[in-house]
Amino acid sequence: MLLRRVAQHVKTQNWFAVGLDFVIVAAGVLLALQVSNWSEAQSNKKGATNTLVRLKNEVSFNTIALEERIASIGESRSTRDRAILALDRCDDSPEAISAVTKTIHVMSGDILPSFVDNSLRELARNDQYLELLTDAFRAELNIYDSRLADERSQLKINYELMWDDHVLRNPSVSVVAPEGDVSRALIALHRPMAELCEDPVFGRQLIMTEGWHQAATSRMTRFKKQNEAFLLEIDAELERLN
Repeated sequence: MLLRRVAQHVKTQNWFAVGLDFVIVAAGVLLALQVSNWSEAQSNKKGATNTLVRLKNEVSFNTIALEERIASIGESRSTRDRAILALDRCDDSPEAISAVTKTIHVMSGDILPSFVDNSLRELARNDQYLELLTDAFRAELNIYDSRLADERSQLKINYELMWDDHVLRNPSVSVVAPEGDVSRALIALHRPMAELCEDPVFGRQLIMTEGWHQAATSRMTRFKKQNEAFLLEIDAELERLN
């Protein structure tokens, strides 16, 4: 209809009306673009906010996972101490042997927390979300990403080393799985305590692994505190977006 009106105005050489029609068309196009841009901006803001909320939940989950691993290591401390003392005294009592086998089982177990980072990856893939975040928060986001990757890598590498040193490459130790059930696997010693306590390699491995567990506890405790600080940063960024 508008085109027919423009054509009619051109035909009658009513240039004022033609100009007015073009102004109306341009204004309509500009308004449509503004509405489209506003809608896209609102959609991106909502997406960024929702992703930050999920990120906050993931960081909280990772913090709890760290707390559980730290507590688990702490709970086995007395058993580890008894095992090292038993080797030092060449104690061959059933309690001492049990402490040693339990300690090997604990020390060679997986202490890597079940970290999650789905929202972190989602933020990294969406530039339109990152553009809505402050430079300071993006820097904190990169730091958290780097720390998470480092903790995951270090704990995984050291766990694998502990398993190899204490079980796979240790001729004095084997894993016994009752009826093939790995979830109920137990550690078995092939040498009496009188021989094990005289083996400098066996005792040194336990002491070194005990030291590593304490170092891992310190690392996870430090990362937990960093996570708690990052949660505050997320809250501040969410408040700014809203």
